[in-house]
Amino acid sequence: MLPDPAMEVIVATNCGHTRQNLEAAFGSSPHRLTIVAAATELLRVCLRQGADLALVDLDLGPFGGQDLIALLRDVDADLKVVPLAGPGDVNQEFALRGVGIFYYMLKPIDRDELMAVVESAHRTNGEVG
Repeated sequence: MLPDPAMEVIVATNCGHTRQNLEAAFGSSPHRLTIVAAATELLRVCLRQGADLALVDLDLGPFGGQDLIALLRDVDADLKVVPLAGPGDVNQEFALRGVGIFYYMLKPIDRDELMAVVESAHRTNGEVG
């Protein structure tokens, strides 16, 4: 069976620049995009409407990145989560991989890398993330 031509993608960021870059990247994409600016909104949307992929800015608060991703995975174990992180802390990436992220993406976001990750998530849609 072929995957749905579009995924439900939720973006959680309170950074205007990141938001604009993501909106532009998804402009011609078939995927349905929902953008929220707070961790609580992200959790609410995941509970109410669900999503296939979540792009989550780790600077959201009030939760730490690892705690927020663990909560998301509790809400939906199949949700593919991609944290959007500032330049790096290798320990943070390792810890996040331990709670089941799909991919670890550094900001500033590279459009080609982003779309490759989205298409990878789309190809594996329905598989446990």
